[in-house]
Amino acid sequence: MRAFLHALRLLAFLLGFYAMSLGLLAAIVTVNVALAGAAMKQGYAVVVFLGVSVAFASPVVSGLVASVRGANRHRPAGVRVTEDEQPELWARIRAVAAAVGTVAPVELWLVAEPVAAVWQSSWVLGLVPGQRRMALGVPYLVGLTERQLDTVVAHELGHFARGDTLLSGLAARNRVGLLRIMERYAEDGHSIGHAMGSLFAGYARFCLRMTQAEARLGELAADRAAARFAGRDTTAAALRRIPLLAAAHTRYIREYAGIGIDAGLGLLPPVEEVHSGFAAFLDSDTWREEEGRLLADPPREKSSPYDSHPPMRERVAAIEALPADLGGSRPEETRRAAIGLLVDPAGTAAQTVRALPWAVGMRQLPWRELAVAVGSAELDAETAPLLRAARAALRGPADLGALLDAVDASKWPEIVDCMPRPGYGGHMLLDDSLRARARADAADALYSLALAALAEDGRVRWELDWERGRHLEFDEGLHAALDRAVDAAIDPQDGAGPDTSALRGLVGSPAERTPAQA
Repeated sequence: MRAFLHALRLLAFLLGFYAMSLGLLAAIVTVNVALAGAAMKQGYAVVVFLGVSVAFASPVVSGLVASVRGANRHRPAGVRVTEDEQPELWARIRAVAAAVGTVAPVELWLVAEPVAAVWQSSWVLGLVPGQRRMALGVPYLVGLTERQLDTVVAHELGHFARGDTLLSGLAARNRVGLLRIMERYAEDGHSIGHAMGSLFAGYARFCLRMTQAEARLGELAADRAAARFAGRDTTAAALRRIPLLAAAHTRYIREYAGIGIDAGLGLLPPVEEVHSGFAAFLDSDTWREEEGRLLADPPREKSSPYDSHPPMRERVAAIEALPADLGGSRPEETRRAAIGLLVDPAGTAAQTVRALPWAVGMRQLPWRELAVAVGSAELDAETAPLLRAARAALRGPADLGALLDAVDASKWPEIVDCMPRPGYGGHMLLDDSLRARARADAADALYSLALAALAEDGRVRWELDWERGRHLEFDEGLHAALDRAVDAAIDPQDGAGPDTSALRGLVGSPAERTPAQA
């Protein structure tokens, strides 16, 4: 009875949207007819009223079209795989679907992001269901065991298993349709369409909030469906693992695979090694320490007021409260990573990277060459303000040699005064606090210039490994010697004057170079 009343309430929400839409269209037509009749009697141009009416009606009509069409055109940025191409993975998904009491998806997409989702094409805000599709992120296949992947798949398909959740397929599709309405009307910006759309967006937000409690119960029910199939302990372990994989992947992209993109160079590591690199990063001591910290003190979760997922702590606690023998509490059949389910894991995973829209046309470099390219670009960016300031102060070309000559000629303060200050372009620095900051920035830039010279000579090398990320390695004793040489040149102590000889000896030609002293 409760499920029936819940379905009736959802149906009322759906009908409310269409009643609002048709009512507004009827009002626009009525007003338009009345105004057009009055205009014709007075001899005014009717086209003006028609144009205004179209401007008001178009967002209503487009919203109706978007809701009726549903998510039918949604295709993830990934690779669609068939049963012939990936028989073992498909067999696993079909077995899970049968166990939770629903039908398997008709399409399976592998994507490069850490996601898992099942969606269903629908029309009329979810009233009319269509084909079911599934997306699995390769990072989940890399970071989860086969049984943990079963848990993820069982959860996603559990949303469609009637009897396991208070939210039927209609409810789930309804919320998706309402979210699409909000997205559709957010696209119009500052216009008549936006003003009209705000009414519908507000109604969609109201509906989403009213169904929030049931939606969260549906998520917990899908977790229980997963636990009945994979076991309580495996499900709890998978739920804990999922946010960790998301955090690890974010860090991996930021510090490894995505460094050539963030630097604006349009560079990627070999696509065949992107996901295997993620596996290596997960096995590193650096990440294991971070993982332990996150498990011991999980960060506070940020959630949207329209998100149907309860906090992960609540989900894990609810699963751990279930009987220990739920689903037989079967031990892991194997600790093999789920990526082993794929035929040609490296090649298949590489296809998901190539399918990313932003990866098209990007050049691939081996990991170390990628680190060198990004490191060189980073040093160039750090030294550019100092070189511009030197050109302005010296009124001529500037490089490391010219800067050292300027230091010897007591012109370093003039160069510092030409350093740009934040928010003021390249104006001269007159404020003492800003000048102190400029001195520090100029010193850092001079150090970077020296590093660039040493890197070009091979005495400093950019390296990349899973423990330390991208970093510089110095010849023995060179790091400390460089620190002392830069300080002697621009920040001498005990009343001594600037002395560039040590720095010249380190970065000069091989004949002039002095050995680094530890």
